[in-house]
Amino acid sequence: MSLKTIELQIAIPRTQDASKIQNELNERSNHANAQASIAVVKEDEKRRKTVIKNGATSKLQTNLDDKYNKEKDEQSLPKKSRSDEGEPSTNHPFKGHIIDIRG
Repeated sequence: MSLKTIELQIAIPRTQDASKIQNELNERSNHANAQASIAVVKEDEKRRKTVIKNGATSKLQTNLDDKYNKEKDEQSLPKKSRSDEGEPSTNHPFKGHIIDIRG
């Protein structure tokens, strides 16, 4: 199946057109991939900043809760136990250290 000269006059310009179209399609897909990767990077950066903001807020809230609980505990202790805070608590030498789970 050989091509004649007249057929070649038509076929060669069409191959150039086809290569241009194929090149444009490749460029479109490359451009779409680049845009998608940029969007992913921006979204990741936004998520990272959001986590930092939420983490800082929760840390601050935890500190405030601890301070509030400490003040509440100090107020709820009876006056007698507040004065006993200076004495160390005596622990029994062996009670409560071993749990026997054998039936």
